[in-house]
Amino acid sequence: MRKVIGIVGEGPIVQMDGDVGRKEKEVHCHCDSTDAWTVAAYEEDIEDIEDIADPWDRIISIKKDYHGIRIPGHKKNIAIYRMFIPQIVQNWEHVTMRCQSAKKLETDIRQWVERS
Repeated sequence: MRKVIGIVGEGPIVQMDGDVGRKEKEVHCHCDSTDAWTVAAYEEDIEDIEDIADPWDRIISIKKDYHGIRIPGHKKNIAIYRMFIPQIVQNWEHVTMRCQSAKKLETDIRQWVERS
């Protein structure tokens, strides 16, 4: 079972996987949003992050590594995103101040939790 929590642009930013066999719940986010959040978590001097077309290609994977995290073949994969998570979590307040989609996600999840 999947429930759309929020919308950014044309697609859903969050879907919760209701598989009761799993301990954790999956959260799926629009990929340009998660790339923007990654940039917001790591970069202090870049403005209007969500206006950057394809932050993955233009910022994150432009070199062989991004802030010490190796990006083999400039390809996205879950292992790389998992390495970004601690920085995003640590700087979440900063991310939500710089990215409307992150703030919307946070607000939508809080509202969903309050209704549940």
